[in-house]
Amino acid sequence: MKNFASPPPVICSARLLWSAVIDSSVTYTDAIYLYVGDIHLGLKRLGPVDCLAICQNYADPGEFLLFFCDSSWEIQGITAFRSVEDAKKWAERGYAGIGAKWKQSNATQQEIDEFLLHEYDVDPNTEWWKDDL
Repeated sequence: MKNFASPPPVICSARLLWSAVIDSSVTYTDAIYLYVGDIHLGLKRLGPVDCLAICQNYADPGEFLLFFCDSSWEIQGITAFRSVEDAKKWAERGYAGIGAKWKQSNATQQEIDEFLLHEYDVDPNTEWWKDDL
C-alpha cells in the first residue's frame, strides 16, 4: 500500500479546496482523455493517478482546476472548469466512486500564508501570482 502525503494548501499557484485519494473503492473507468507532455517532444494519454485535487486559481478566481496527482501531490495532468461541481462531475466520469472520497481543505488562512511564504517565497499579502503572468 502506498503512503500518501497530506495535500499542500496551495498546488501550482492555486488554493486547494477539495482533495481525494483514490483507493480500491474507486474504479478507474478510462473514460477521460487527457493528454500530457510537451507538444514538441510528444504527448501521451494520462492513465490512472493516485490523487485528485480541486483548486481555485489565484489569477482567475472563477476558474477551478482539477489536478491529477501522484501520491506526493505532484501534478501529472490538469483540466479547468467554471465550477467545483463541474470538476467533481468530470472526475466521477473517470474515477467512479470518487464522489465519496472528496475532503474539503481545512487549511486556515494563516497556514496558507505561511506555506506561500516558505514554499513559494512570496509575500502572501501581495498579488504575487501576477508576477507569473
